[in-house]
Amino acid sequence: MPGFGFGVGFGLSRPGKPTPGVITGTARPGNTLTSTRAGQWRINGVDVIGQTGNTFAVPYTTSPGDLITQAPASNTRTVAAYDTDAAAEITAVISAGGSGEWGSSPGNRANNKWLRDDMVIALKAAGLFTGFKYRVLAGTNTIAGGLVAGKGGAITNNNFVSGDIDLLTGWMSDGTTKYLGTDWAGNANGQNDFSAWCWVTSAPTSALTVKAYFGNSTGGGTGTIQLLKASAGDELAARAKNTTIQTPSGNTSSLTGLFLMDRMNSGQFVFRNQNTEQVFSIATDGNSANALTFFSRAAVGISDARISAFGTGPSVQTSGQRALLESILQNYHNSLQA
Repeated sequence: MPGFGFGVGFGLSRPGKPTPGVITGTARPGNTLTSTRAGQWRINGVDVIGQTGNTFAVPYTTSPGDLITQAPASNTRTVAAYDTDAAAEITAVISAGGSGEWGSSPGNRANNKWLRDDMVIALKAAGLFTGFKYRVLAGTNTIAGGLVAGKGGAITNNNFVSGDIDLLTGWMSDGTTKYLGTDWAGNANGQNDFSAWCWVTSAPTSALTVKAYFGNSTGGGTGTIQLLKASAGDELAARAKNTTIQTPSGNTSSLTGLFLMDRMNSGQFVFRNQNTEQVFSIATDGNSANALTFFSRAAVGISDARISAFGTGPSVQTSGQRALLESILQNYHNSLQA
């Protein structure tokens, strides 16, 4: 049939290609990416079920180097690397405890490496990283991994076994033989410029015996560092490079959370717990080189508390910084259990 044709006669044309989505934002767990269009979000080419809008919350199940895209077409965002110092901690824990070290916590967090990364970044931003030594036991699965889960010096295990540790809440002593030694000399910082702390997730029992959170002396000699549950009931007793013991009022050993002693000058030290601070006007009288131990005061007065983190360093100079330390550690523990 002359004059009969297709295409031109009927006005047919090929459909155009969809406009690619442009994804912006830093690809890091906890952050949200935004695209210029809605579409199916993908990680390493695999659809993320239920994620088809123009925003995408990067999940904690990702790993550094994962590729995030959006179908049918978009640019690519690469999941960021860990902070350099956090990566060193993560690698050390895996080297010591094995590839399964950073186990899953509740809330479908496939690994807890990112939570450690969040914590290290926050400590740096608060000025609480350089010069400080610490271990954060919570978040690790093995004795060997926990001993290196932090920075600074060496930690020595005395009698803890695998049944004593918990991924979410740290390590629990038997109150008799189990404690952690360190090579953290009590005089590593100035006589009038030091801090020592621990995070308690389960308080020691109320038996009328001395139970120590940490210390560097069995007694109360000059330059002593100690935080104890005193033998007289549930009172706390503190020495911050001073011989005469001080008793924080209203802060009983039945409490949990951050227990911090901070010596900021020759005449005073601060005790902090549960967002409350008390200042003790007592002079330093020495600077003992004895190393700190945790769960004990120099291997005696061993506590049956459960402790998830501990550390030492220079003075945490301001109330605001001390509040930040408490908040950072609280956020870390909350995220583990989220």
